[in-house]
Parts: sequence; structure tokens; C-alpha cells
Amino acid sequence: VEARVSLTGPTSFMRTRGIPRVVEVVSRYSHLSASFEISDSRDGAEALRRGEVQFAIIPPELVAKEMDSKLLKAEQYVLVGPKKWAHRPLREILENERIIDFDPSDTTSYRYLEKFKLRHLAKRQRHFVNNNESLLEMFADGRGFGVLTREFAEMYSNKSQLAVLNENRTLENRLALAWYPRSQPPKYFSDVIAALK
Repeated sequence: VEARVSLTGPTSFMRTRGIPRVVEVVSRYSHLSASFEISDSRDGAEALRRGEVQFAIIPPELVAKEMDSKLLKAEQYVLVGPKKWAHRPLREILENERIIDFDPSDTTSYRYLEKFKLRHLAKRQRHFVNNNESLLEMFADGRGFGVLTREFAEMYSNKSQLAVLNENRTLENRLALAWYPRSQPPKYFSDVIAALK
């Protein structure tokens, strides 16, 4: 019987961990196909609730009581800008350049700066672009700075000419894998849960 496994999550996780690991599981089952919904909004829990996906990568605080979940290895966010800024003083960058974030609700760059007591230096309006490839291009072109997960930044550092700023210091972002419990889940279901770390 044909079956499908479906997963939603943020770009950084899906590109570096989610899709590669689920594809490995799917390749072991000839009857299994995969659907991936890459979404950087925080609506993964709602997609799970509506039955649009079987698994969602979401912040732990969005896991509802009726869901099963497991904590995943936290994402490590780094501050990035174009390679040509690598030797500029960080203070000068923060005071004179703009943050580029996904959308107005994205507070990750602010949280990063707050952690290192730098938030007060970044006073200018932010740029927003809700597409990661465009975000990377804007960083590489020197249009601003912001945060990416270390894994995602490393994937693109050569291609997009990114530099990691602030001495490689990181902000930890916790994630959970959430799903609805099943009385007798198929083997592939358990394999997906085990594969995502």
C-alpha cells in the first residue's frame, strides 16, 4: 500500500537536517513517498493540527499537550555579513548598517544582539525578505547583516561570500519534533522520529 510521510519546518533545519534524514528513511521503503513543506513562519503546529503534515519542527513552547514530541539538537545562530566586512569593527557595522530579517515578526537578530549586549547599537530600520536565497544574496551584496544557523551559513559561505562576525559567538535556538500519537504507528513513522535529531 502506497504511503506518504510529510514534514514541515524552517528552512535552516529542513535544508541541513530534515530533508536529508527523512529522504534516507524513505529510500528504505519502496512504497513510501515524502512531502516537505519549508516554512519560516511559526505555523508548523497549526499545520500539524489541521492534519496537513504528520511531523512539524517547532519551538518547544508551541508543542500542545495532545501532541507527542522530542527535543532536537539546538540550532546555533551566528551573526553574518558579506566577506568584505570581515575586518570592519563590529560596533561600526552595527551602528551604520541595517539588519536583514525574514519579516517584522522575526526577532532572532534582536535576540542575538541582546544576548551579547549589542542591541542598543543597531538603531536603524531593518530590511525584510521572506526568502532565504534572497536573504543570502542581500548579505553577500553588503546590503546588511543578520543571523543564520551555523550549519546554513557554512553551506553557503563559499558560494555567497559570507563572513561570520562577532568572533563566531552563537545564540542557541531550541527546536522540537512534534507529531500526534498513533496507537499502532507504521515502522517508517518510528524510523522518521529516530532519524531526526
